[in-house]
Amino acid sequence: MGIVCILTHELSNEESRALLDLKERSASWDFDIWICDDEIKGQKILSENKPLIGYESSKYHLSFHYLALSFDGITEDYARLVYMRAMGIPRIILKTKRYTIREFSLSDLDELFKLYEKPGITDFVEPLFSYDEEKAYQENYIYYIYDMKEYGMWLVTDSTGNIVGRVGLEDKGEYEKLGLSLGYIIAPEYQRTGAAYETCSAILDMAVKNGEKRFYASIDPRNIPSVKLATKLGFKPSNNTDGEKETIFTKIVN
Repeated sequence: MGIVCILTHELSNEESRALLDLKERSASWDFDIWICDDEIKGQKILSENKPLIGYESSKYHLSFHYLALSFDGITEDYARLVYMRAMGIPRIILKTKRYTIREFSLSDLDELFKLYEKPGITDFVEPLFSYDEEKAYQENYIYYIYDMKEYGMWLVTDSTGNIVGRVGLEDKGEYEKLGLSLGYIIAPEYQRTGAAYETCSAILDMAVKNGEKRFYASIDPRNIPSVKLATKLGFKPSNNTDGEKETIFTKIVN
């Protein structure tokens, strides 16, 4: 296990030393990563569903999603992320007493649609797109939100792997001064069991430990359970509104 290099450009002495160091570091990895500096060869590797990091320099540019400008920059964590993305393996964000909070994977798409078809789920949230549109949206979300931002909307599963719902923190930009946006959807059969509070409080605690101080949630005031949950989590209604229907609840951690 380790790295498989397909390099067509001549390396400098410094690059050669860094590559040798990377090979030594990667010898203990439990997965393989391909490294390539050629567009055509790299596309072939990707067509075979192999995890690829493009090695790019100022002399040539590549179109691959995952790139490295130096061999020193290829850490085990980064390489593992590339491997997991290629294999469709979602990252686990955290675990609570009863639940696992993890990234969404495209293999979860059918179950996601089943969740949104359950009674009451779309009473106060937007429904999903059509199947093909949602698939494309989620694929982009995995690569451009999960990878480029520290947060996102995640899945909640129980000890048997069943989907309990979705919770997450997102940097939506529209209310940047208010901080990260808290979102949550819990399947009807798990409501009134403390699932929402357990998982939402866990991701808020994680964010606070990461240095985040400000949070908000857009809630339709008719959604009484959601208002009660936000209040229990320490959110307070503000003077801001999100359109005509929703009230902005905010939370500031000192």
